[in-house]
Amino acid sequence: MELVFGKFVLLYLLMPLIGLVLGIVMVFIAKKNQLMGNKKMIFYFLLSCLILALPALLGFIDYWFMPYAYIGLATLFLILGYFNLSILAKIIDGFKEKPYYIEFLLVFVVMFVGAAFFSLVFNLCNELQYGLWACTCLLPFIFPSLFLKAYQTYLDIPLEVYRTWSYNGEAGEMTEGDFDSNKIIVVELEIFKQIEDTKPLNIKAKSSEITPFDLWFKTFISDYNKKSPQSPIVYKDKSGVHGWIFYVNTSILGRKRYIDPSLSFVKNKIKEKNVIIAKRVQQEGMN
Repeated sequence: MELVFGKFVLLYLLMPLIGLVLGIVMVFIAKKNQLMGNKKMIFYFLLSCLILALPALLGFIDYWFMPYAYIGLATLFLILGYFNLSILAKIIDGFKEKPYYIEFLLVFVVMFVGAAFFSLVFNLCNELQYGLWACTCLLPFIFPSLFLKAYQTYLDIPLEVYRTWSYNGEAGEMTEGDFDSNKIIVVELEIFKQIEDTKPLNIKAKSSEITPFDLWFKTFISDYNKKSPQSPIVYKDKSGVHGWIFYVNTSILGRKRYIDPSLSFVKNKIKEKNVIIAKRVQQEGMN
């Protein structure tokens, strides 16, 4: 009898009770932080939990729920998690300016309460009664919030301090000691030949790992302008000499790793097939 009662509590009462407690906590937090009116908060909470719990009716398909319905619901809840953030941003004034823990608690509580009732409904519909496992398909609901926070934190990391370089005066001439033919690498340089250009020039060029970057770039400009005198790379104008900064995009997230022109390719961690972006910056007072 005790075993049956314990199983009944575990399958049908425990998760919903915890969910209700967390729901009350969420309403309290929302009220304390003046996130939205009580009626609006309750409506959002109940509607969200209902939407998350309704797919538990798929428990009626019994053995067919795993893995296809489970994977499909996980994908659905991932999408709903993204739209949930958009809804919160619309119904809560200054939502994006509030501390992240508020967003996390709101999303987590909605997800957990939804999972609690998902488990309950699933157990009522499915003879195997594995609702506690089935409700884990709701976990992706919180992933968009975690991902966007991690991505924003990544972007907020202070940018690396970069050094500028100009064609005149900062670099000498390349010598034989600056080039090792046994350590040649091929890189791609992306550069606008003129300020007015809308499309960059992408060109592959050879270098040596030990070659100082500034000497290499100066030699590249000189050689290119000799070969293409009708369409040279402009490095100065009437207002002065252009400065240059250089960087490599290190990942699909677009993080930049700036290049120190005074260091060699290997010390700048420039590798084979890297795309080096050369960007002009105006430097005043230089001729």
